[in-house]
Amino acid sequence: KPQVNPDSRVLEPDRARLLASLDAGDTADEQLARTWIAAQELRLIYQAADRHRAAQLLYRWLAYCADTKIPSPPAWPAPSTSGPR
Repeated sequence: KPQVNPDSRVLEPDRARLLASLDAGDTADEQLARTWIAAQELRLIYQAADRHRAAQLLYRWLAYCADTKIPSPPAWPAPSTSGPR
């Protein structure tokens, strides 16, 4: 089961309800819950007190995404270099 980070500021009763809701609409591989948790973890990186802590959190986040096989976002088309028309 995916685990919500205790630092995510989600209260215990809310955490259980949240995970139950995610589980109810999730796929068999729990992709929805894992992606939601990754998004919350990413928020914590931006809230880090200093660059060193942010680097630690980023490494942990990247490892989590790789370990849980969260798909990469779709590639966006390259911007046009022809300028305005």
